[in-house]
Amino acid sequence: MQLRISKLVGTLASRKGIRLDPGPPTFFGGSMDLPQPGVPWEITLRSRGKSQTIVLPADQLGAFKAGRSSTVRSEISAALDDFFA
Repeated sequence: MQLRISKLVGTLASRKGIRLDPGPPTFFGGSMDLPQPGVPWEITLRSRGKSQTIVLPADQLGAFKAGRSSTVRSEISAALDDFFA
């Protein structure tokens, strides 16, 4: 799931012309442990010294994983847009 989200972040950033700092997004505040089921995921994106943190609700992650409609894509897109704010 982290890989799918990382790929989505990279694709959206590329389409928006945003160059993210090297390395993947930081998940779970840098912890290597997955959160308990039902707990939101925290993801931090970095670009040119700025950072944006997104909290993705567990129900939306479940919908995204299942290929159903979810807010994951729009929340990541909005966080990327905030780099221009």
